Amino acid sequence: MPVDGFDPLDFHLFHREELERRLRDGRGRSAGRAAVKLGSLALQLPDGAAYRYVPSDAGVDIVVGDDGATTVIELDVEAWEGLVYDYESAPGLLYANRVRCRRGDAMRFVQWEPSLRRLYTGLEIYDGSALDLRDRHGAPLECTRTFSLDDPAKDMGHFLRTAGYLLVRGVFSAAEIDVLLGEARVLAGEARPGDKLSWWSKDAGGREVLCRVTRAAAKPRLASLPDDTRVLALAGLARTPLVHRDGEGNGVTVIFKNPGIHQGLSDLPWHRDCGLGGHALMCPTLDRLGLSDAGDARDGGAALPARLLESRVRLCRGERSARATRRFLRSRAGRRERPLRRCSARGAAAYAR
Repeated sequence: MPVDGFDPLDFHLFHREELERRLRDGRGRSAGRAAVKLGSLALQLPDGAAYRYVPSDAGVDIVVGDDGATTVIELDVEAWEGLVYDYESAPGLLYANRVRCRRGDAMRFVQWEPSLRRLYTGLEIYDGSALDLRDRHGAPLECTRTFSLDDPAKDMGHFLRTAGYLLVRGVFSAAEIDVLLGEARVLAGEARPGDKLSWWSKDAGGREVLCRVTRAAAKPRLASLPDDTRVLALAGLARTPLVHRDGEGNGVTVIFKNPGIHQGLSDLPWHRDCGLGGHALMCPTLDRLGLSDAGDARDGGAALPARLLESRVRLCRGERSARATRRFLRSRAGRRERPLRRCSARGAAAYAR
């Protein structure tokens, strides 16, 4: 069964009728062109029922069975429903060991993801060569532009919806930032490995380094961020109405960006938060980012352990229920996961495109 808010799907009926109906709007052409070099992909249920996706420059043909498929991926109905509704992802299912590659290379499944999303949801496949970004007045968009709260909301909203990001300076005063950083230092000092309220990484020497505290709402100023009128005003610039979600902790998370990490999630490069799943439940998401000059103190968390600190207030799309989001996150947290090993770099490159 899918998570709350999504209707159950029939594997056979969907492929024989619903997907064929969706293909009539022309989405198959771009999906096929993007996947033609990957070969065909078959999605197979544990009972052997399967459908093969055959790409070409003209589109994608849906064929019963897995005969001749370049890649065959076995998954259960629940995982497949998650792909169709876009709250599961190919990398996430692989990482959680919820799919099996019965033939071919599992990374082909990851590389097929943009085409599958195009077929299932209609989302356009990103093509950097086709971009023509314009500001609200029709001039070429200045992608390095920054804003202040005094700038017109229409200009900021258009930039956000066009570029997908927005950098607003001076939202908080220096005094306010000092208070926030002070509370972050206290949280770092209180965190302990294994407390289930913090995340830890390891550096090159094998030492544990604090990278995240999920109970930041326990501190008064950090707890006030979700209701801060400036944060809410910025959230109001999004095309989709956003509401506050607890996410991975009690509603506010402090993330410490440590350099030189060899194991764990700390100094991550550009990535999609929903790369491992949850897009249809939590995206778009608004985060707040702050900078610190506290230096690098790796003593287990007694001081602020990084130069870059992110105080995350997760403001997500409002039409999905909070219960559905919590159920999805709990279901993921309870699963045993494994690393992607040698395929991780290729997989990351594929789904970050």
